[in-house]
Amino acid sequence: MTNKKGIGNILPLLNSSGVAVASGGVVVEGNLVGIATKTHPNNVRQDCDMSGVFDLPVTDTAGGIAIGDVLTCTLATGVISDAAVAAGVVFFGHALGTVDAGATATIPTRKVY
Repeated sequence: MTNKKGIGNILPLLNSSGVAVASGGVVVEGNLVGIATKTHPNNVRQDCDMSGVFDLPVTDTAGGIAIGDVLTCTLATGVISDAAVAAGVVFFGHALGTVDAGATATIPTRKVY
């Protein structure tokens, strides 16, 4: 096949958040959400991981998060939570840990694209 450009699990995303994103942090470009593979300076396009299992801060908005719950990302902030998919909120993956109601905790997450 001559038209395949790659597997797609690593994609170059532009960090336009206004600040550098630490390695392992969330990078958003348009409706794409990736995880920085190294410190990602502002206004720089570099490779981000688009799938895998990552320990990330996750915020509960709906009464607690259980293993297997769907997680989303708010595009304007990069916050991972259990908020419903809506305008400006896209599917991220699944929780592999638990978060108490109303809390934010760092848990293993499964990022899918």
